[in-house]
Amino acid sequence: MAYPEVQPQTRDVITGDYFLDALGDPDLALKVRERQPEDLDAALRIALQPEVWEADTVRLKEGPKREK
Repeated sequence: MAYPEVQPQTRDVITGDYFLDALGDPDLALKVRERQPEDLDAALRIALQPEVWEADTVRLKEGPKREK
């Protein structure tokens, strides 16, 4: 909306850059940029992957839960 005359591809690049800057984690932003996401949705999917992997790693380290 802020750039009504800009082509959609350029708008995707701008919104992706703003998203990565808003992450607040330069290392994560670099990892996402290295994957060269096509659009904002792709950048979001890439940024969420490490969070999912970390949660899975924690779950595996805790081992199976025993029910009583």
